[in-house]
Amino acid sequence: MFNRFLNYLPTLDPNKLRSVQTLDLSNLEETCYDSVNTDFFRHIVTYCPQLLSLNLSNTQFFNSRSLPKMELWSLPVLSVLDLSNCSHVTDDMIVIIARGCRQLTTVKLDGLTRLKGKGVAAFAAECDQLSSVSARNNTSMDDQALTALAKFRNINLRELNITGCTKLTSTGFEMLARYAAHLTFLSVAKTMCRLPELRKFICIYRRTKILDISGCKSLTNEQQELARWFCKTEFQQLQDVVMDAATANAIVDFSRTQLVDVYHHIRRIKHLTLVGLPQYTPFLYLDKLLHIFPHVKSITFERDYFETDFMLGSYGTPSPDMHEYITDDSLRKFNMRQSRVFASMVHQRESDIDCNLMNW
Repeated sequence: MFNRFLNYLPTLDPNKLRSVQTLDLSNLEETCYDSVNTDFFRHIVTYCPQLLSLNLSNTQFFNSRSLPKMELWSLPVLSVLDLSNCSHVTDDMIVIIARGCRQLTTVKLDGLTRLKGKGVAAFAAECDQLSSVSARNNTSMDDQALTALAKFRNINLRELNITGCTKLTSTGFEMLARYAAHLTFLSVAKTMCRLPELRKFICIYRRTKILDISGCKSLTNEQQELARWFCKTEFQQLQDVVMDAATANAIVDFSRTQLVDVYHHIRRIKHLTLVGLPQYTPFLYLDKLLHIFPHVKSITFERDYFETDFMLGSYGTPSPDMHEYITDDSLRKFNMRQSRVFASMVHQRESDIDCNLMNW
């Protein structure tokens, strides 16, 4: 069907061609008998001049040979580009694309394990309107990318997701913390970001509304200091937080030792997500969280792997006293008896499992 669409493009009048503004080719797969037209990208460039959004995520046919051979080509108004999980995309390809798509505002580059940093730097240098960058699980991306985003995009960049970029170091984080002062969305989950670098982020104190600090191994060893920083720091805009359940425990413990129960900046938080909830967590824990975060509208618990999830594991048993625990059923009953807060349990780890050999 996509090939038929490409064949029709040269026959359409210019007015109809200008009406093509969104193309979603995500998850399009070739078969042994049907392959995508090798000139598909050249057709898009030539016949879709008003294209605003292009989604090529999870397509394995997009590679360096797909790019137009002409020296000068452009998608003059393209603002949203998604190249997530395109296994053949490289830094050199990204550099060429950035030069041809200078009006991009939103770029998604998740799961590009061959992307080191030069490509992200090209987007930062060429695209003056760039405001949102997602580069999740790019395990090869280095500090060059963050340095470029910090230097070139310190005014327009509003959203940055670098979840799972394990190669980034304190050099990149400190550069980003110093110059990227306008981020409203920031995720440093599953990175090597440490508390000293987190404290230096200017944006967190002034502009950030959504913050994800879950899964950072370096923060795991600093739970008490992290809780102290979170409770005593004045966050002007923070509304949505994702953190480890252990961090929330440390915040609960820290609040007990203080003369003031709840800090006023924490009262503004409306959405809370806790990652790695242990098995047999007492339901009373939820009441403590609601006391610390009195204006929260939704709480999401992302459960950890439980001992009872393993067929041959050593099965754990609950404590003998008759406590009620946080489970799917107890949260369902909680939601039925009140409407102020919606609490839910998600099994994110199971949904993230991919049978691809890269993840074995």
